[in-house]
Amino acid sequence: MDTQDSKDVLRLTALWTRAQPVVAGYVSSVVPNFHDAADILQDVAMVLVVRFHEYDSERPFVHWALGIARNKVLAYYRRQGREKQVLDEYLMERIADAYVEMAPHLGLIREAL
Repeated sequence: MDTQDSKDVLRLTALWTRAQPVVAGYVSSVVPNFHDAADILQDVAMVLVVRFHEYDSERPFVHWALGIARNKVLAYYRRQGREKQVLDEYLMERIADAYVEMAPHLGLIREAL
């Protein structure tokens, strides 16, 4: 691994460490089964690693990660079949938007608690 790869790994690790609680909150709020939500979160992390070179550092990382999570959740519900979908796509997107807005404050709230 060269120096640039090492820097990218460290940068991704720091970004994901801050974003993971927000993404986990979103996924668990729209996927009621704990184990399925955990699997989706793991899938999101893997996609972030594979596609990190596509990340635009001018945009918030948590927004990018939530977009990937939203796509993974939608794919999950497509695989499960529409009859098992608890929320429609519009509502899932609004929930993701709310998590994007709350993301900067969630760390402060967690520290205060």
